[in-house]
Amino acid sequence: MKHKEEDLQNQFERGDFSGEGIDAQAYQKVFDALKKEPYHLPSHFADRVMLRIDAQESLSKDYFWFGLGLFTLIAGACVAALLANFKLDFGTFKFISGYPGLFLFGVMFIALIHYVDKRFLSRMISNR
Repeated sequence: MKHKEEDLQNQFERGDFSGEGIDAQAYQKVFDALKKEPYHLPSHFADRVMLRIDAQESLSKDYFWFGLGLFTLIAGACVAALLANFKLDFGTFKFISGYPGLFLFGVMFIALIHYVDKRFLSRMISNR
């Protein structure tokens, strides 16, 4: 430390401080904070933290298996539709079969809106 800083610290420790300035204010804040009693956490705090960590890990594993199952289901349905030579040429599907790009865009757009809502908007609303 520099001599000026050592002098400030010694003055605060002795209790005969009479200085002004940014350094003096910083030392004043530090010594005021050191005078306060520390906050003690409850005895079961660490147990609760570990329970939340374990719950978060199991939740992420559940999401992984759910996603893998959903992907397998969709992939299986696509393979079955291709092998069975399935055509969408009845009812409303007859109209949609003429515009596959529009249908794909609509599905992807709805999925994007859902993602943005869950990821950003719901958090903003719940933090109010």
